[in-house]
Amino acid sequence: MRHLDEAVLDKRNRIIALTGCYRAGKSSVLGAFEEKHRKTTIRITLAGNQACKERCRWKVTRAAQLSAAL
Repeated sequence: MRHLDEAVLDKRNRIIALTGCYRAGKSSVLGAFEEKHRKTTIRITLAGNQACKERCRWKVTRAAQLSAAL
């Protein structure tokens, strides 16, 4: 978690991706980070089914709107 916190604080980082093997705990790390930074975190999930794709498209659009407002 410390490395993720440091990466977020570095102004040069615009996009941060978390990768790892199946069942490595990526979602748990992101969940803990999201809890810690609830007001400033937007989680975007890219999934394969159509319903998820439509929700993701909305989240990406909303994230862009929030970024523009800052």
